[in-house]
Amino acid sequence: MGRAGCHIFLPGENLFPNIRVHGDHFYVTWILSGNHHHNQQQHDQPKVYACYYDSYSNTSHMIPRNCDGFHFLSKPYLVFRGSHPQALVFLGKRLDNDDDEVFAYHLETHRLINVTQTPKNEKAFSVIEEHGGFFLRTETIPFHAIYTVDFPGLEAYFCLIMLGTNDVAQNGFYASSSEENLRWICLQIRDTCGMYPVISTIPPIKC
Repeated sequence: MGRAGCHIFLPGENLFPNIRVHGDHFYVTWILSGNHHHNQQQHDQPKVYACYYDSYSNTSHMIPRNCDGFHFLSKPYLVFRGSHPQALVFLGKRLDNDDDEVFAYHLETHRLINVTQTPKNEKAFSVIEEHGGFFLRTETIPFHAIYTVDFPGLEAYFCLIMLGTNDVAQNGFYASSSEENLRWICLQIRDTCGMYPVISTIPPIKC
C-alpha cells in the first residue's frame, strides 16, 4: 500500500485497519497497541493509540503524540474539511480514567478535545459532517446527546429550564405535580430536540 509499496504501519501491533477514499487520495485509520511509553513508572501498562496514514503526504501519524495514551480505543473516524483531513474522532479510556469518553483530535493544532465530559459512559457515536465542522451524536444508557464541533473549538446544545415561579405565586401547587411537569419537559427536550436539559433555580418573585 502507499507509494511504491511503502510500509505505512508503525512499530507495534497494528489492529483493525480501515481504508477511506476522499478525492484523489486514500487514508488508512487503525489502532496501534505497543510499548510506546513516555513514563518509566507506566512502562508495564498497556497503551493504545489512534493512527492514520495520509497518501497525499505519504506519512503515518500516531495520536496523541508525546503523552501516555489510552488503554482502550474504538475504531477512529477521520473527519474532513473540504479536501483535507481535519480531525480524528474516537471512543476511548484514558490511562488515568476508566470512563468511556468521545475524543476529537484536531490534526492541524494537535489539540485533543474530550468532547463528552459527562458522568455517563458513552457506548457509541456517529458523525455527520457539515459546514466545515461536524455533528457528533453519542449514545449512552439510557439516553443520547448531540454535540456540534466547530474547529478548533467545541459547542454543545443546552436548554436552561427555570420552572416553578407561577406555581409558587399561586400558593396552591403540589410538589408531585410540578415534578411530573418538569420530568416531562426534560424528556421532551432530550428525546425530541436532542439537547441537554439544565435545571436551574426558579426566578425570585415578590411576595
